[in-house]
Amino acid sequence: MSQAAVLFAFVPDVMLRSRVDGLAREAGLSARFFPAADALVAALPERPDLVVLDVSDARGMALLERLEGVRVLGFYAHTDDATRTRALALGARRVVPRSLLMKKFGDLVREATA
Repeated sequence: MSQAAVLFAFVPDVMLRSRVDGLAREAGLSARFFPAADALVAALPERPDLVVLDVSDARGMALLERLEGVRVLGFYAHTDDATRTRALALGARRVVPRSLLMKKFGDLVREATA
């Protein structure tokens, strides 16, 4: 990735959204957060390099079904393997436990956008 990746994010939980925003800034990235799935879908013509998505939230999983052809880095509660499996089946490029996302955000974004 030669220039900063364009990140879209759907993270409904306010505390998690704040943490992801902080991690993006620490990694020198800017994430554009969307309050609703429809707003993110409407912005897809801007062609984000990656969508960061909370797939443990039912709204996030439903949004994933609408993101065909878009690179998605999903995250979930570490104890919910069924959510991970479903997100991968729906086309997420990578799905990681929330704890790993928090530890390796910059590396995960670079891998997902390479």
